[in-house]
Amino acid sequence: MSSQFTNLVFIGAMVAIFYFLLIRPQQRRAKQQQKMLSELTPGTSIVTVGGIFATVVEVGARVRVRVFDGSVLEIAKNAISNVVDPAGEELDVVAEAADEAVPESDE
Repeated sequence: MSSQFTNLVFIGAMVAIFYFLLIRPQQRRAKQQQKMLSELTPGTSIVTVGGIFATVVEVGARVRVRVFDGSVLEIAKNAISNVVDPAGEELDVVAEAADEAVPESDE
């Protein structure tokens, strides 16, 4: 009886570790990504998942963006990776959420 209880506790602990190390941080990153996409406005500088730097022209179900040469592209909202600040540096929203999820060690 004790052996079965020990096995059950061990399995429960493994499930809890799996949840807190993998599932919960992924949910936090997804929430941050959705927040970033919902806050898009015309004039926002972005980077796509393909590495294209562009400026948002119109936001709808799809997003119209203008690239450096003046061409206007229509892309899926989920193809937007990051928002770029006016100084030209990427504001890595997803990486910031991941950093918050991983505690720093005191080594």
